[in-house]
Amino acid sequence: MFAIMKSFVFYILLLHLFDFRIVNTKMVPVYYLKKEFDYRNLMDYSKPDIDCVHTVGDPIPFPEKMTICSRNMHITYENPVASSYATAFGFGTFLDDWSELKEGFLYGEWETGPWWGYRTKDKAPAAYGWVGLGDSGGSDHGVWRHTCAFLDFTNGRTGVIENGRKFFDKKFEDLIPAYKGFEKKIRTVTAGCVYKLGTTPHMSQHGKVTDFQIWDKILSDEDMIKITNCEMFKSGNLLDWENGNWFLNSSRGTARMEVLDLQKEICAPRTSSLHLIPYKLKFDPEALHMCTKFSGKIATYSKKKRFDEITRFLRQKQHMKTESCVKKIKDKEAWRFRTWVGNDDREQEGIFENWYTNELVEYTPWADARPYVGGTRYNCMMLEMHLEDSGTPKARMYDITVNDEECAVGFCNLCEVPSPVRKMVVRGLCVLSMFDKVYNYVINEDGQPMYIGSRTSVLFYDKEKLSWVWYDRKSSKSVATSISPEASLLIGVHNVDFSGVIDDKCYTGGSKEKRIKLTTCSYGEYTCNDGQCIDIEQRCDQTSNCNDESDEDNCKMIFMKDNYNKKIPPFFFDKINNKNIPVNVNASMSVIDIIKIAEVDHTFTLKFRLVLEWYDYRIKYYNLKRSRSANALAIEEVQKLWIPFLVFDNTENNEATKGTEDTELTLSREGDFIGSEDTVVEEINIFEGKFNRITFEQVFTKTFKCVYKLQLYPFDTQICRVNLVVRKLETGVMMVTPNMLAMESETVLTQYIIKNWTLAYNNITDPNQGIRMELVLKRRIMNAVLTVYLPTLLILTIVYATNFFKDFFFEAVVTVNLTALLVLTTLFISVSSSLPLTAYVKMVDIWLIFAQVIPWIEVLLHTFIDMMRSEGEEREINHHGKTITVGGDGGSEESLATEDGLIDQMENKQNHLRVESRLQTADYNKMTQRDEEQLVDARKAFYENATVNTDIVPKLQFVAKYVIPAGLLTFSICYWTYGLSYYFSDDF
Repeated sequence: MFAIMKSFVFYILLLHLFDFRIVNTKMVPVYYLKKEFDYRNLMDYSKPDIDCVHTVGDPIPFPEKMTICSRNMHITYENPVASSYATAFGFGTFLDDWSELKEGFLYGEWETGPWWGYRTKDKAPAAYGWVGLGDSGGSDHGVWRHTCAFLDFTNGRTGVIENGRKFFDKKFEDLIPAYKGFEKKIRTVTAGCVYKLGTTPHMSQHGKVTDFQIWDKILSDEDMIKITNCEMFKSGNLLDWENGNWFLNSSRGTARMEVLDLQKEICAPRTSSLHLIPYKLKFDPEALHMCTKFSGKIATYSKKKRFDEITRFLRQKQHMKTESCVKKIKDKEAWRFRTWVGNDDREQEGIFENWYTNELVEYTPWADARPYVGGTRYNCMMLEMHLEDSGTPKARMYDITVNDEECAVGFCNLCEVPSPVRKMVVRGLCVLSMFDKVYNYVINEDGQPMYIGSRTSVLFYDKEKLSWVWYDRKSSKSVATSISPEASLLIGVHNVDFSGVIDDKCYTGGSKEKRIKLTTCSYGEYTCNDGQCIDIEQRCDQTSNCNDESDEDNCKMIFMKDNYNKKIPPFFFDKINNKNIPVNVNASMSVIDIIKIAEVDHTFTLKFRLVLEWYDYRIKYYNLKRSRSANALAIEEVQKLWIPFLVFDNTENNEATKGTEDTELTLSREGDFIGSEDTVVEEINIFEGKFNRITFEQVFTKTFKCVYKLQLYPFDTQICRVNLVVRKLETGVMMVTPNMLAMESETVLTQYIIKNWTLAYNNITDPNQGIRMELVLKRRIMNAVLTVYLPTLLILTIVYATNFFKDFFFEAVVTVNLTALLVLTTLFISVSSSLPLTAYVKMVDIWLIFAQVIPWIEVLLHTFIDMMRSEGEEREINHHGKTITVGGDGGSEESLATEDGLIDQMENKQNHLRVESRLQTADYNKMTQRDEEQLVDARKAFYENATVNTDIVPKLQFVAKYVIPAGLLTFSICYWTYGLSYYFSDDF
């Protein structure tokens, strides 16, 4: 059973070297354990008949120091029910029946990380000592991993370097005595497998192993990094992969040996990979779009090196069985294979460039009569090659050419993705589902697309059932199906029928058909219904970014539990102190315009913007954008939320804030998000409400009460307020905090200047009393100066000017002063009516009253002065066209004693007048004339001849000309000093 023919390996190597016609390359044997894998049934791990590569023949020394390096690729995790592992190897002595490691070491890469297990002869069956080797970070299924592990039994040091990264190096003293108890010979080395009992019995990886080397020393970190980075290919001095006595034990016949190029295939770059889409697709848009579903692009090239890499991939044997891609060549056991490559000559006919980068294609092995020069529609490049079965995993290829074809013609498609494998993730499965969540896309041995799960599931299209079938080895009789088209590759959102699943733990009643999403999208991306990947920031941004426009469907932004009560504020309850912690609402305001200031009504009308901000820990938000404006809630969502109920208590009807159609409710993205679980079909960025603000914003136009204090009018400064308080029902669970106040309005108004504006608590010691916005309005005094003070000064100037009228213009003096008094009184009434009625006297009232007193005094003074003039006799003067007698001693009681006496007096008077000079008699007659010129002359003559009281009149004239203006000046100085000092002060 364990006989080996080493020459067999070399024979295969020579055969492949001859067939490949390759020189200066390193071809190595590769063992594919469980290649003929049963994806429908679980393997029996209790028996030692596993696929295993191990040494035979003479034992090798068991040194104190050793380094083991290997290269392996696991396809799935094995032993998934008990303890999943990827790969394993061992060395030491095994029992004769291969049931257990008698003594020695094993290395296993479990899902929890790599471990050393060691067993000595004195340990009970299945009993091992274990040494954890940290966390390697894992590796994708279907990807070559390059590992070096070392052991130093002199000090117990061990460590691991993988893929050029050292992730563990530590000492374990338990390794020292363990080594001392070992036989110092290694009788068997196993690669990719180990025979053992226990929780994970008889470990055998599902995958490939090669280049297993052992040294009897600790290689330097530099060497191990180079080996695991494929920069150095070094043979072990204790055990060499190519020259060692290796034997493939596959009693079930499921393992295969193949030969691969160590540098070009096993150590191929891990940054990208190629994947065949075995269905005919038009280049644009079908093939291009399919590759975007794979999160990649159509494979392209410009130089021969990349061209050879593409053809090397396509010559895999399973590609010969892709029905849509191949056509049998007549009379030959060969097939013509065709696929698109991403080159075209759209820009310039006959000049082919990279579709994505416009890089010129340098290598073009054109087929006969190509490129086509008879038209301009042959713009897309198709690669054609002939394949023959070589009896190995690689087909023999020849006649490799490129052709220009019409882009609307259908060919298979080759996609390049920026990862070593094309990993697929299933979304929408419940936690208890038996099916795997992660899969790799492959073309199986039958040339059909297949998704291999990371553990036990497999998904492929069944051509007999005409549906996609989903199996899991844990329940071989269970199956889920989908009737989605084969060419869809089931990528995107599809309906899957789980009625064929036995004991489905995810079933909760109702239909057993569920929406499932198969996606290649990475974290931070959203999967469209057809499988296309877009940036999740483009989800629900009011612009269709998916080809099928599904990114704008179901754009719900808030999620709340059924018990959410929008009537109750989101306060916390402190269980330790047994008290409520109120929700804090930050309030900001912005004055847009002061529409009206009604002093008479004691109101002002304000247009302003109110902004309220708070956090609601009871809510979760979906897919918030960085721009707050993009997170505006619809009115339906606004009506579901708790909104602070704040009362404007200095309005007439105590109006309040509430959500209306004019309300703008937005969400601010501030906290970090977590992605939705894979159990949810949709990729959702979920934000916690306690870390992301809700912002209420609304423009109001409201009329508020304002008590105008006009004692100092027009030097007054008014303070008007907008009071915002919490209703009593919520004072213990909500608190309003003043935040910011902005002034958008013009500060210079018609009557006022907005001097200052503040937003503060009504009572700093009691925040429950709410907040207030306070506007300080300083009156524009110029209006009052021009309409009140300047006119009064002008009028008073005229009044004062009457003091300089000629004495005989007494009537005009009185008339002017009385008219001024009337005008000032009218002005006083007008000003008073434009202001609120008050019980107190305003400063403008004082001015106007004082101004009225001046002409009144002037009238009295001039009247008194005129009384102090006497002619000693009666005289007749013209008074408004009528003749009256003034002067003399007439009017005394004696002159009116009797009628006879009056007659005598009149006769005496007449006699007296006869003896007066003719001129004087003529002047008195003129004083009764209507002729204005004669009247003035008569009065002038009269006042010149009148007798004046020289003791009183000059004094009265001094009062009129000097005392009154001095008093007015003194009053004005005091008045304006007081008024302006207050006006320009900062004390409100």
